[in-house]
Amino acid sequence: MTNNCLKDMTERVSRGHIYIQNKNIGFFKARSIIDTGFVEHGFTGRTGGVSEGPYDSLNFSLSRPDNMQNVKKNYELMAYAANFEPESIAIVSYEHGDGVCRVSEKDRGSAPNTSKSLPPCDGIITNDPLVTLVTLHADCGALFFVDPKNRAVGLAHAGWRGTLLRIAAKVVSAMQNEFGSQPEDIIAAAGPCICGECYEVDEELAAKFINEFKTENIIRRKCGKSYLDMSLCVLIQLAQAGVNAKNITLFDACTYEMKESFFSYRRDKGQTGAMAAFMRIKS
Repeated sequence: MTNNCLKDMTERVSRGHIYIQNKNIGFFKARSIIDTGFVEHGFTGRTGGVSEGPYDSLNFSLSRPDNMQNVKKNYELMAYAANFEPESIAIVSYEHGDGVCRVSEKDRGSAPNTSKSLPPCDGIITNDPLVTLVTLHADCGALFFVDPKNRAVGLAHAGWRGTLLRIAAKVVSAMQNEFGSQPEDIIAAAGPCICGECYEVDEELAAKFINEFKTENIIRRKCGKSYLDMSLCVLIQLAQAGVNAKNITLFDACTYEMKESFFSYRRDKGQTGAMAAFMRIKS
């Protein structure tokens, strides 16, 4: 991708988010997805829950040593605020890879490391209004996908491994295969994540990303260190997959910088909770 093409693309995407609070739970949202009219979605902040200590207070992590009764209560609070049943949730299995699974009503209640864990995946897609897609985050990005014509949606967890493996493009491909979605019809949004000013990476990893995405612009150099812009990497792969730049939104919210709003695994050196992204089709 040439620098001129990249500049044109970044100028045409929407930037920013809206913040809506309901029943003491806050959600970061994309206006473009709200405007579809048939989808509920959001990315939670860290406040309004019942967890304590470094997990204060709206923690959804199922693997960190928080009190699991508190975590369960947090899920109930989110579901109540977002108007869906807690039992409808299906959570990706977190392989930090590029697997994408189609889910439906039969997958309600799926969660990692349980008897009902989904197959290896970091992306999930559906056209079933009886299931709520959920991914968890503490610096890794949340990617939202909506096909208004076929009434189908997708949600992905994108850390550096999934981003390097082009999970955003693979969700688009999966929606094409499963629902007949056309990339030019898809509305996509990249939620809060650690930003390109804060995400320091070593030179070996920086070189891998430059080789994969064919541009140095995804790496910022400061004081002899390299910083990776994962949102820009997502933008590139979405455009190359055929998603129109005018249909893409970047939330431009940094989990590392916005300490009052978000947990951050890197900032808090692992002693932290996780936010949740969710998406569902209205009945």
